[in-house]
Amino acid sequence: MSDAPGQAPSHAPESPGVVLEGIRIVSAEDIRPGPLRLAAGRVDAGDPRRGDVVVRLDGHVVLPGLLNAHDHLPLNSFPDVPDLGLFANAAGWIDALQPVLESAPYQAARTIDPETRARHGGLKNLLSGATTVAHHDPWLPAMARADFPVRIVSPYGWCHSPRLAGRYGPPLEESFSATPGGARWFVHLAEGTDAEARGELDLLDRRGLLGSRTVAIHGVGFSKDDVARFLAAGASLVWCPASNLRVLGTTLDPVPLLAAGRLALGTDSRLSGSTDLLDELRAARRVSGLPGEALLRLVTKDAARVLGLTDPGRLENGSPADLVVVHDDGDDPYATMLEATRARLRAVVLAGVPRVADPDLRPWMAAAGAEPRAARLDGREKVVDARLFPPEVAALERGLELL
Repeated sequence: MSDAPGQAPSHAPESPGVVLEGIRIVSAEDIRPGPLRLAAGRVDAGDPRRGDVVVRLDGHVVLPGLLNAHDHLPLNSFPDVPDLGLFANAAGWIDALQPVLESAPYQAARTIDPETRARHGGLKNLLSGATTVAHHDPWLPAMARADFPVRIVSPYGWCHSPRLAGRYGPPLEESFSATPGGARWFVHLAEGTDAEARGELDLLDRRGLLGSRTVAIHGVGFSKDDVARFLAAGASLVWCPASNLRVLGTTLDPVPLLAAGRLALGTDSRLSGSTDLLDELRAARRVSGLPGEALLRLVTKDAARVLGLTDPGRLENGSPADLVVVHDDGDDPYATMLEATRARLRAVVLAGVPRVADPDLRPWMAAAGAEPRAARLDGREKVVDARLFPPEVAALERGLELL
């Protein structure tokens, strides 16, 4: 794990240089032709070298690995939650959830140790192209291991919410004070439409907890004036529209926060949120009508800024070689990404190594140092890096079968 504030763990293995040819490289700012050279787990803008492995990817687009700015990783292993109705405050939904969690299927999931469930949450993200994740719960030692499926933002501070602080996780001020210097402090805020939710921004401001380190999750109860004050304080927000719509029946207007570059997208967990980050992108598009370029910002460049990261979310010289490969279906690669399902992703690359790919890309996986193993994802044949897919963890993911 890196010691630099706000940085994610390194996953760079030893591998030869790889040159991807025939591609278009897509970012939120532009679309440019390849090639793209990867070496020592990073993007290398230098010329190809003797001994490089050349991978022809004609008719493909390459995007930066996606950033999921909010997930409760160990909660993704639970069965689907039935419809509990809509609430004026997420705390009411959490209370209504408790009897469900006491039923047999959920109790069985809770017997699985948290580190295994966290690894499963990492796999869920990796399969959908998310290579960096902000985890909102206690740090677990497994997250620092080289074989953890994704990079976890670290260090960080967190509090559940003003109302439930202490009941779930550390108290409000204590969690803020314990956050390492330079790191972000994450808190569920204004997750509701009632007076209590609408008053939570004032509460943070009065207690001196609103500033550039503050990353609020949800913000549904913000007024226009609240958004202006929030931005003036230098704070940022993670938007989880699928979870908001399911729990509250509404969500915030993302445009002012997006315009300021202070908005990122997160999935929450599968208990209340979307299946994965690709589904969350589609939910964001449905509710906002934002163009594909803007949505890509929310899971790459802007997400990195919100999370206090300097490297992920881009494919420039020296940045991590984390990327997603998809078929180039036409003139609009942003639409291609938004329409992609995880089974249709051609490859997900972490630190220069394809960790999930279609079978014809198996030679690239082997050359990059992966340990290829056949698998099936949502009915489609795949090859995965066995080091990141231990059977007991892979078995928790619906739609995934190791062969």
